[in-house]
Formats: sequence, structure tokens, C-alpha cells
Amino acid sequence: MKIRRIKEILRNYRFGRSSAKENQVIDNWYDSLNSHKSELSREEIVDIGQKILKQVNGKIDAMADYQSENSSNRHRFLPIDISYALKISAVFILGILTFSVFVGNHTTSEKGSASELGVHVNKINLSDGSIVWLKSDSRLYYPEKFDQNSREVRLEGEAFFDVVHDKSRPFIIHSGDMITKVLGTSFNVRDYKKQAEKAVEVLTGSVKVTLNREDGTRENVVLKSREKVSYNKAAPFGEEVIKNEPPLMSGGSNMDLKFEEASIQEIIEKLNHVHNVRIKIKNEALSACSITADLTNETLDLCLEIISRAINAKYYQIDDQIFIDGKGCIN
Repeated sequence: MKIRRIKEILRNYRFGRSSAKENQVIDNWYDSLNSHKSELSREEIVDIGQKILKQVNGKIDAMADYQSENSSNRHRFLPIDISYALKISAVFILGILTFSVFVGNHTTSEKGSASELGVHVNKINLSDGSIVWLKSDSRLYYPEKFDQNSREVRLEGEAFFDVVHDKSRPFIIHSGDMITKVLGTSFNVRDYKKQAEKAVEVLTGSVKVTLNREDGTRENVVLKSREKVSYNKAAPFGEEVIKNEPPLMSGGSNMDLKFEEASIQEIIEKLNHVHNVRIKIKNEALSACSITADLTNETLDLCLEIISRAINAKYYQIDDQIFIDGKGCIN
């Protein structure tokens, strides 16, 4: 199979556009590596494959340039057969993928639980200016640059999105059986493979959520600010209105709010100082949680949203005090 075709199949699969025949190619590829008892998913294999292909193409381009530069040299060089190099590259990719699966199988046992290592919230800046905060044990698949007509990503796990408004290009999140479509807003999507319940919760703006059921039917629901929808395979969409409170603060802060394995108490003290507010922890169990996250230049409301979701908590306001309460960071 030609490298160009391999790239096309990987790209289509990654963004949910692959045909049944292309899916079969990926399945066969994945099954062929199964002898190593891989802990990697098909999507992870595809992601690795795309990265390796990009590197290999760079090497091949360099070989072609080298051949061109030296074609007029008086010294005799052995010709470089680019098509042969491509074939070798394909074999090289499969070998690296097999190695990656082997390494993945032997390193996953070192991860530990969130309560042992703390919660990492990975901040991802997308090419359109949108920002994603990816929770621990989650994965986001996205292109280096969105095309001119759409902005599509694939999510496994949980993430909070702050999407830049673009009327001409809707922002679409594929997560399991759900498709979430927005123009510009901030919201949270939770869709873990091992959890029966999936949910979308909107902080600002509005989103359209589509559920593709196994029987081929579809359900649609439009959520507005402070609304949430949840579902599992055995039940229809269940809508609920979150306690409707206005944003706590409209602007962000330019002060450095990057935290590395910081305790919840340390983060709260910094937020209290920066935003001149009073935040308190209701459940002392939350004090054992630690977070790695970049909250610089974000609104107080967004900071509290990200922190609370990272440690499985909720925040609420009574008069001039803000309280954070919940079970804690144990998943």
C-alpha cells in the first residue's frame, strides 16, 4: 500500500470520516499487533502512525533533495530509489508501531491513581484560538491547523472547551456516540469508555448535542447557558438546569497562575489574592488533592470550573463567599 494511501486512511479514521473498508484496514492492522497484548487503543495507534509518517516523509524529502543536488557531481553515486525507500518506510512504521505497543504495555502499570499523583489538567491551544483543558486519563485528537470550512476534533474522556466564535465554521466534537456542535461558547464534555453515563454541560453560550444510537436513530437537544444533558445507552437524553448563577468575574488576570503539583489550598489562596474574593473548602478531603494546570489570564468563573471538575467537586456562592465541595480527586 502506498504511503499516500496510508496517510489518507489514518487521517480519515482519526476524524471519523473513514469508510467501512478503511475501518477494516485499521482493525486488521490493530489485530496484527495484538500479540503484544497492547494497552493502546486503535486511535492511539493511528495517532502514533501519523506522527511517524510525518517524520518519515521528512527523511524521504531530504533523500530526494540529496539525490538532486548530487546528480551533476563528477563522482559516481549509487542512485537512490525513492519508491524503494517508501516501501522500507512502510515496514519501518509497522516496526515502530509494534515497539510502541510493547513499550505502552510495559509502562501503563506505572501510572497510579489521581489521588496518588495529583490531577493534571492539560491546557491545549488550538489553531483557531480556542482553548481546551483536558482532564487526566483523557485524549484529544485534533489537526495542527483547521481547514477553511470546519473545526472538528475527537475526544476520549473529559475536557472543558472555550471555543472562539466563528459563524462560518462550526466547532464539532466527536465523542463516542455523541456529536457536540457549537459556534462559540464554553462547555464541558464527559465521555469515558468505562463509564455508562455521558454528559455535556454548558457554562456560556449554547450548543447542539446529537446522540447516534445503535439502532440508527438520532436524538437532538439544544443546551443554553447553565444547562446540562446526560445519557446512557439504556435511557433517552435527560436534561437538567444547573443552578443558574451569573459569572463571578468577567475579566481574567495577567498574573502568573501556572500551578505544578500545587495543593488545592495553595491554588485557592492565590485566587483569593488575585481576584480579591473569599473561597473556602467545605470538605477537608479536597485538601489532599493537587493540580497541575495553567489558569493564567482566565476568568475566576472559568478557573473555578476547571478546578472543580478536575477534583470531582462543585462550587457555589453564598453572599460574598464561594465554597468548593465534593468527594475529592479519587476517580
